[in-house]
Amino acid sequence: MDIPMRPIEGAEDESEPLPDDRLPGLITSLLPIILPLLMISAHTIVSTLAKGAEITSSIKQAEEITAVLGNANLAMLVSAIIALIVFYRQRRPKMKEFGKSVETALMSGGIIILITSAGGAFGAMLKEAQVGPAIQAMFGNGADQQLGGIGLLFMSFLIASLLKFAQGSTTVSMITTSAMIATMLPSPEIIGFHPVYIAAAIGFGAQCGAWMNDSGFWIFAKMSGFTGMEAIKTWTVTLAVMAIVGFLITLFFATFLPLI
Repeated sequence: MDIPMRPIEGAEDESEPLPDDRLPGLITSLLPIILPLLMISAHTIVSTLAKGAEITSSIKQAEEITAVLGNANLAMLVSAIIALIVFYRQRRPKMKEFGKSVETALMSGGIIILITSAGGAFGAMLKEAQVGPAIQAMFGNGADQQLGGIGLLFMSFLIASLLKFAQGSTTVSMITTSAMIATMLPSPEIIGFHPVYIAAAIGFGAQCGAWMNDSGFWIFAKMSGFTGMEAIKTWTVTLAVMAIVGFLITLFFATFLPLI
């Protein structure tokens, strides 16, 4: 497949590199990345510790404060503001140039954000439509034992792949499929292998079907200078091959090394 080399979108508008004496310090450079991680992690740590401790007014207050500061949207907004401040302080651009740089960044990320949001909305629609319980009903009432262990592996892979293809999110696909399969899962002695192989089948299935409703697809396409069709021919096909090969390896080990 012949794909021509293209300049990355917006690369022609990049400013000249700054001399070393005008570059920001290490902490300043890392702050837009580290700060949101610290804010989100703080809420996770405090809320986790609060579950195993006696709830006092100070713990409750700390949990409420970190719940606000650790909100992912707020953390990313603060990170973006800091990045803009660092950029303006180091470059000292005119307001027109500053606005153009921000506009270019928003145009590049806007498509990814919109597509990801649409995929998330579609995933919520699938949840509200009770698609999961409908599939459970189709394979319930002892059908899991009729399928057998290998049948469960195939079903786990296919459901995860279909959900990935439909709504674009790997995480949503894995969580939804895991919840559905867990209700049908018999003991390891009945299925004939360790349940970890079902988890592997779900993970590989959630990688198969990555296309235009996946934010990772567009990040790859934008960063590589590919068109949508070229990204499908490369990114989508590569992930599909990886997922299928991984699933076949899972089948092999589940058959010959069941771990029970």
